[in-house]
Amino acid sequence: MKATRLITIGTVIVSCCGMFVFHSCKHTNKIVNVNSNDTSQVRLIIEKADIPNSVIKGYIKRDSYTTPINMGDIWIKKQRIPCNEAGFFNKELDPGTYNILVRGLNFNSIQYKITVKKGEIYNLTFNLQPYIFKNKIP
Repeated sequence: MKATRLITIGTVIVSCCGMFVFHSCKHTNKIVNVNSNDTSQVRLIIEKADIPNSVIKGYIKRDSYTTPINMGDIWIKKQRIPCNEAGFFNKELDPGTYNILVRGLNFNSIQYKITVKKGEIYNLTFNLQPYIFKNKIP
């Protein structure tokens, strides 16, 4: 039997140098926008499950969580986890803290730090923003 423990919704602010700030709140269905410029959003739902390790799974999307990014992937400890055509990824992990790099072709990459515990499923949805080319070709 699965039981939802916590819903955390927040915003990741990504700069051109790859630094990020994560701001979260525990209010259901509320996204806290720290800055309207250059934001990528992350949604996380944690479920309890009778499993020996932890599982992270979810989607990489765009357009306010409506369109999947099928050429996306996530990187955890130098391991690439590709998305399928629906933007879905799935990975079993040992309990611990991980830095996740989320990428999509022609989208800004983001980094997300997560601590996973034994017997929990982490449902993540990343909403990437399109990369804007600033240099014009003459």
